[in-house]
Amino acid sequence: KNKNGNIVLVGEFPTSESGDWYIEYLHYFDKKEKPFAFQRNTNFFNSMCTDGVAYEKITEYYNSDFNRIERNYSLTDKNKKELKKDDCVMYYDYPFEVSDNLKMYLKKIKFGG
Repeated sequence: KNKNGNIVLVGEFPTSESGDWYIEYLHYFDKKEKPFAFQRNTNFFNSMCTDGVAYEKITEYYNSDFNRIERNYSLTDKNKKELKKDDCVMYYDYPFEVSDNLKMYLKKIKFGG
């Protein structure tokens, strides 16, 4: 929350009991409770394109009408060397959805009741 008590960031962190993957979903909201950015960070083993962990990062930015205005993508190994997605097995590429307003998002994740 910001200093006025408004929610500006909601994070979800599903966990892997085996430790094979880590995912975080970060939803950023403006003072009108509209999303202006979303980020998904995924770290996972068994990608077949690197011996260690693969790191995938997706960042999306939205305008006030909830139109995506920019999308950044990276897939790297532990040394930040770029990996090609087509060379990797993406077992942990779970679908995600970005809600167009905070209230609907909180209802969807059953937050607060």
